This record gives sequence, C-alpha cells and structure tokens, in this order.
Amino acid sequence: MASKMVESMKFVPAQARIYEGKEPVQFFVIMQSFIVFKGGVSSGYKKYIAEKEFDDDTYNENGLALFRIQGTGPENMQAIQVDPVASSLNSSYCYILHNGSSVFTWTGNLATSTDQELVERQLDLIKPNLQTRAQKEGSESEQFWELLGGKTEYSSQKLTKEPESDPHLFSCTFTKEIYNFTQDDLMTEDIFIVDCHSEIFVWVGQEVVPKNKLQALTIGEVIMEGGEPSFFTRFFTSWDSSKSSMHGNSFQRKLRIVKNGGTPVAEKPKRRTPASYGGHSASVPDKSQQRSRSMSFSPDRVRVRGRSPAFNALAATFESQNARNLSTPPPVVRKLYPRSVTPDSSKLAPKSSAIASRSALFEQQLKTPPQEPSIPKPIKV
Repeated sequence: MASKMVESMKFVPAQARIYEGKEPVQFFVIMQSFIVFKGGVSSGYKKYIAEKEFDDDTYNENGLALFRIQGTGPENMQAIQVDPVASSLNSSYCYILHNGSSVFTWTGNLATSTDQELVERQLDLIKPNLQTRAQKEGSESEQFWELLGGKTEYSSQKLTKEPESDPHLFSCTFTKEIYNFTQDDLMTEDIFIVDCHSEIFVWVGQEVVPKNKLQALTIGEVIMEGGEPSFFTRFFTSWDSSKSSMHGNSFQRKLRIVKNGGTPVAEKPKRRTPASYGGHSASVPDKSQQRSRSMSFSPDRVRVRGRSPAFNALAATFESQNARNLSTPPPVVRKLYPRSVTPDSSKLAPKSSAIASRSALFEQQLKTPPQEPSIPKPIKV
C-alpha cells in the first residue's frame, strides 16, 4: 500500500521502511510523543498467541506495567513498555511503574535532568491525575521491589543505537562501488545505494525508467532526486540542492555547469522560440513540456523515453507541421546564404538604374507602331 501511494504521487515522497527497535531519530521527531504497548487487541493476534500457547501480556491500564522513558527532548520522547521485572531496569534511564492506582517513577543514577523532565511529560499521557511516588536508585521502597518480583541485578550500560560508520556508495546500473564519492557521482539516470552500516538508503534519479523505480521501493529507504532529506545529504562532503532542478541528463548538466563557471543553473519550464526564417517561427516545447504532454500530439504514437533532446525537438517540429491547419499557406523560407554585398557594389547602382531605364524606353518604343517617313515637297522657284 505504501509503494502504491508513492507511485500515485509520481515518486516524489521519500519512502522509509522502519523496523521496531531500529527506528531513526527522524521517525521519533515526526511522532513527538511515541508510546509502545506490549501485546495486541486484534483477533489475528489473539488467535496467533492461542495457537502458539503464549501468555497474553497485552497492556492493561489497570494492571501491572513498566515503561522505559527515553529521548532527547519534548519533541522526541518515547515510552517503551518492557517486562515488569527488576532485570528490565537500567541505571541510564527513568521508568514509570504502575499497578492500578499505584504509580511509581524510578530514576537511575546515570539519568539526566532531561530524562526526569520527560518522565513528567509521559505521566500526563499514561497516568494523568494520579499521585506518584518517586524512587531513586539505591533508595527504593519494598513495595516497589515487590511489584517487580523482587530485587535482582540489572544493567547500568545505556542502550544505544548501532552507530553509522564508513558509508559506501554503489551503482545499481554498473554494479560497482564508487570510492571517495561526491554529489556529482549521483547520475540522474541511475539508482544508487548508500550503505552506512546501520541504515541503507536508495537514491533514485529523475530520469530512471518507471519500472525500475518500482523495483527500488523494495530495497530500502528510498530517496528521490530533488527530495533528499538532511539525514541523507549529511553523508556527502557538500550538497547543492539546485543541481536537482536542472534539466537534461548527467552529461548535459555537467556541461552546463562547466559553461556557467561551475555554478548550476536551474531552468524554469517555458516555451522556447527558435530562430525565425522568413517571418515564420515554430515554437518547440522544451523537455519538461514533452514529458507532461507525451501523448498530446498523436495518440497512435508511443513516445519512447530516453531519446535525445534533439530527436524529441525534431519529432515535435514534424508533428506541429502535420497538425497545422491546411488552409494556412506554407512558410516563406529565406535563403540561408544570400548573395553577399561587396564594397564596390554601391558603385554599380547608377549603371544598373541607367540600363533599366534604357530597357524600359526600348520596350515602350516596341509597343508604338512605326510611322512612314515624310517626303518633303519640292519648292517652286
């Protein structure tokens, strides 16, 4: 269902697959207050534990329950229900223990003031409006230990998440590892895997074939180009978000950056008008418009992705000519190589006009019928 949601939104969102006990900090920040209860209430769960003959330890607000409180602040705090036994305690945490109307808070010797503040906040969610009895490690009451089944040894080492270390970048197309990688190694036509030991990220370029994008959703936490969150970009020495808004393939982008002096230029989708010939201009849609209007010209022709921009522009030109109204006269094409004008051509202008006037006079004389010459009469003396 999650993969279908991502596909319906054109693969723009980042899809993360998170397992219990391996939640990243970013997940807890989204939830802010996160409480995990033991057991379940669904019929499927009840049937499962009955078949396996497991004890039903589903949380009961009026029963016995022990919660470990953890987090780094009010925007990131969790209450995780653990087994109500003394061995579940840890000197680095604070705990909430309740049994009906009896509520205890336990503070380990290594816990911080922030941990104690989070306990008070979680009490308002788990057991509000009840009087609590604070327990400090080393000075607990007998009733507290009785609820936990007696005092036993417990750990004083804080539970920490497996650290991120030594990230590696792999190309799915070339099936090889890229060493000393940077942002420029991420090609928009490819899918890359970033393995940081404790997490796996899958980066998908904007020009990846749609069917390959669907396959990427089954690998790990998917990051789409242009929507990279900060917890992914931190693995790169530097990150420029403007590069994802550039059009074209990887080669065209790098060439444009080189021509611009090393600075990426984001192109806004717009209609471009090529050079005019003889007063007629044909507007050719750019690449982004071709993608959104892939079937607008001819419904019988399937546009193949991956063609070069030059080919798409040429095809669009032919299609626009076919779609032109037949009553419109064809464009007047000006010669690409007009006769050059030499510096001495201005001197020939008077001679040309004289010849033209002489020719006009000659043609006029041809149209006039010839007259017989008159013979002078003799003069008498």
